[in-house]
Amino acid sequence: MAVSAAGLALPAGAAAARGSADAAPAAAAAAPVTAAAGSGVLQRRFADAAAEFGVPRSVLLALSYQQTRWESHHGEPSTTGNYNVMGLTRVDPAAVTRALAAGPGPEADLRGDDSPVRRAAPGVRVEDGPALHTLERAAELLHEPAERLRTEPLQSIRGAAALLVAYQREAGRPLSGDPAAWFAAVSRFSGSPAGQGGDDFADRVLGTVRAGASRVTSDGQVVTLSAAPAVAAAPPVAGRPAEPSAAPSTGPSAGTSTEQGGAGRKGPSNENAPGRVECPAGLGCDFRPAAYALTNASDPSSFGNYSVADRPADGQRIDRIVVHDTEGGFEGSIAAFRQPATQASAHYIVRSSDGHVTQLVSTGNVAWHAGNKTVNMHSIGIEHEGYAFPADKATWYSEQLYRSSASLTRYLADRFGVPLDRQHVIGHDDVPGPRQQDVPGMHWDPGTFWDWNHYMDLVGAPVRAGTGGPVVVGGTVTIAPAFDSGNTPPVDGAPARPENFVYLRTAPSATAPLIGGGTTRASDWRAKAVAGTGYVVADRRGDWTAIWYGV
Repeated sequence: MAVSAAGLALPAGAAAARGSADAAPAAAAAAPVTAAAGSGVLQRRFADAAAEFGVPRSVLLALSYQQTRWESHHGEPSTTGNYNVMGLTRVDPAAVTRALAAGPGPEADLRGDDSPVRRAAPGVRVEDGPALHTLERAAELLHEPAERLRTEPLQSIRGAAALLVAYQREAGRPLSGDPAAWFAAVSRFSGSPAGQGGDDFADRVLGTVRAGASRVTSDGQVVTLSAAPAVAAAPPVAGRPAEPSAAPSTGPSAGTSTEQGGAGRKGPSNENAPGRVECPAGLGCDFRPAAYALTNASDPSSFGNYSVADRPADGQRIDRIVVHDTEGGFEGSIAAFRQPATQASAHYIVRSSDGHVTQLVSTGNVAWHAGNKTVNMHSIGIEHEGYAFPADKATWYSEQLYRSSASLTRYLADRFGVPLDRQHVIGHDDVPGPRQQDVPGMHWDPGTFWDWNHYMDLVGAPVRAGTGGPVVVGGTVTIAPAFDSGNTPPVDGAPARPENFVYLRTAPSATAPLIGGGTTRASDWRAKAVAGTGYVVADRRGDWTAIWYGV
């Protein structure tokens, strides 16, 4: 069903939204993706590659599921340069570093004060290393052009299998039919050191082998991994903390400025200095404190990058979780938050490659992440690694990032009583400007290709269009477009892809102007209604529903 408003002039403040998926309680649920002709092709490709390279088929299937949920993304990259069903990487760090140093470019008028990573440039860069070039290495092992691994699922699977075999042999271990015997190779595949995310990634892959999985991909491929509960977990690895969620910080107290060059000057008392990671058990988080240091010698109160507090004991309740993306690499983003001049911070940051979570600010303190002091006071900010868009036309976030973030959000919501819905789990683009003149400069992350439907499913609070009751003026509607090929509104400069929003128009016509002077630019949030958000109905004509929408 379409969302819109009929052919009459709308009252002030009303907007018409149109999309190919349902967005009102009366709408039927979006049709599920159905199996396409030749729907078993991808399943056979996994079996063929497993037989060719001697890697257990279950390991290849589980690894791909944890990387992409068996999606090819039509050869388009993730936000951190992963490609195809196996998430092989191809990143030019010099190009990314140049883009960061160049700043936000022509979109700055809509983004306002841009990301802390870009503001900290040119000191921030993306470090090169083998983890950024697994697609090229796999192509060399196969003696195939890299483009084939980028665009052809079979070659992506073969490339991943060849990498796993190489890692297994380089570790001096034999090929084996036992999935657990490939733990170290899978850990290395993540691109992260074993004790810093790689082993957590391998744990998830083996967990998928044991639990099994099945789904129909967005292009109609039916893929099934049968459960194998008898597969053993890998034995504990030396040096891995037994209880990662309680790991003490190795950094200095957040109340001192010695780390940031402050000559040891003591800042205001900080009862929430980092000491223990606040994280779900098993997620393997660490704590790398954001800067809390004097930034102006003539002003003893000028400490950044966050405000000392004692939430919620001091009366500042925590009632929202705000989703961000960094627009910079993981390490570069952390480096920016550890510079007091950045004047920005987040409570957590999630790495794309393996879902590793680093805490930067204790939840009791107020991180400066949302550009709105009131929202900052009552929220927790979670940054997500991503830096390729728009230069490389990224179209998706990694599955590891989604899963770790969702686990963290569930933990935080349970701990602080945050309702699990899209009114309380929001994007930076949902944060209002503190003053009317600030509205145009608010940020647009996590962007139009953040899959809110999938994220909220993982959180345990699925986005639903409604109960099937009538749409009435004065009632409410929920925007719930499917994140698939049925909802690909045009976005300038990007390939056709699933998007998380429907456009809002001034009249009930697909050719009517977008509201508020909005455009189809990815950064322009003025005329987009994003999945999971709810609105009051202003009018109803045919397949179009008018909603009250403030710009």
